Amino acid sequence: MSSRLIALAVLNLCCALARGSAGPQPHQDKEPVFSVDVRLVNVAFSVRGPSGNLVAGLTKDDFEIYEDGVRQDLRNFSRDQDTPLALALIIDRSGSQQGL
Repeated sequence: MSSRLIALAVLNLCCALARGSAGPQPHQDKEPVFSVDVRLVNVAFSVRGPSGNLVAGLTKDDFEIYEDGVRQDLRNFSRDQDTPLALALIIDRSGSQQGL
């Protein structure tokens, strides 16, 4: 019985230490804020016309990029032809597909 009480006391102590002090922690109710100065952001996209076909021949003058309502300069613009393509094939051979 005494070893059980000691184990409970140690468990309570560990929980209290993990929680820290009983007082309010600074920034406990606020979400963490991450801030960084970014000079280049890559934006990958494709443009399709009304019939669903890819639109070719677009230049950087055909686009406007805004961040928080402020227009950003487009300094680099290129057509990416070397993007790797990843494919997956899934075959369901379970009993739920028998007879279909």
